[in-house]
Amino acid sequence: MSTAESIKLFREITSASEEQAKFFIDSAKGDVNAAMASYYENGQGDDEDSMPGTYTRNSDEDEVTQAFPVSNTRSKSKPTPNRRGINTIGGLQQSQDEDSDAEDKPAEFYTGGEKSGLGVIDPSKKKDGTNRPMNLIQELLRKAAAGGQEPEETEAQGSSFRGSGYTLGGEEEESRKVEDPNAAFKRAMAAQPARVKRVLKLWQDGFSVDDGQLFRYDDPANKDYLEAINKGHAPLSLLNVAYGQPVDVTVEKRTEEMYTPPPKVHKPFESAGHRLGSETPPTSAPTQSAAASNPKAEEEKPKMDVDESKPTTSLQIRLAAGGRLVSSFNTSHTLADVYDFLERAAPSSGRAFQLLTPFPRKEYPRDGTTLEEAGLLKGVLQQKFT
Repeated sequence: MSTAESIKLFREITSASEEQAKFFIDSAKGDVNAAMASYYENGQGDDEDSMPGTYTRNSDEDEVTQAFPVSNTRSKSKPTPNRRGINTIGGLQQSQDEDSDAEDKPAEFYTGGEKSGLGVIDPSKKKDGTNRPMNLIQELLRKAAAGGQEPEETEAQGSSFRGSGYTLGGEEEESRKVEDPNAAFKRAMAAQPARVKRVLKLWQDGFSVDDGQLFRYDDPANKDYLEAINKGHAPLSLLNVAYGQPVDVTVEKRTEEMYTPPPKVHKPFESAGHRLGSETPPTSAPTQSAAASNPKAEEEKPKMDVDESKPTTSLQIRLAAGGRLVSSFNTSHTLADVYDFLERAAPSSGRAFQLLTPFPRKEYPRDGTTLEEAGLLKGVLQQKFT
């Protein structure tokens, strides 16, 4: 994307002046996302900070879209004594100071849209200060209640065509293509990661995201997570989102319950199987396979006595217990010699077996037929337990 296109896209999104757009684009070395992040971090786009209602941050920042209430109270705190055991919602609330005169009034919130607002006084907040939102958990619940549910995004009902087109040509002027003026903006929007949803569950002894693990309230690192969400930021590792990815966080109040791990998902049986009619290896197969892979075991295996002055051939035998044997034979060796060699090279614990060819399937009994007569020169035999 050229610098001019980047400036144009920046101005379409932020409504900034051309000088501002050029300044931030040059500062970010042409990166539109980084330029917009720097633009909003410097407070250039906050023209309606004093307006009550829904406060929405730009989707290019790793922040949560939520509603911020306005309260006329200010908290005062005193040193909290050290406590042993597990901190819960009640323990955190009891650690707050309840003697502040400024908090005797009921909490006030604002609801409504960008053009109108309505002040709401929460009747559940007692004037004696025993039920005031004095910690991060109740602050999150307060903001979630003030924000309410956002309407689901619906697809635009308009069906008008938007895109590039061609002008009508004639004898004097040829037809030319007219590019879509919003093509760069559409490409930038399409390149952004998809919006995701996360559920923040507030338990009595901690909090969790979706069906994940429990983060205890008494862990300082977990407190940082809550403070980040409370400020509108999205911790990437906690919410499992990418930088700049828009995320909707729903707060689920379960402060009357202790955390219970979700049930384990049943996984179907996964293993190897055997086709009907195939040979089933015995339980001693791993031991024999390990011995076959050992070089010393290979050297200790008996070998067929071959007369080099006579014609020779090689024979491959696939073992019923797994693995294979390859040995040299004279063409005059008989099938009985092959049986004897196999009993010495791969003991089968006294189990009877047969030798056959896999395809076409043919059995070779233990007799005096030579390998040449049986047509097994450089052949392949399979051992089968009977």
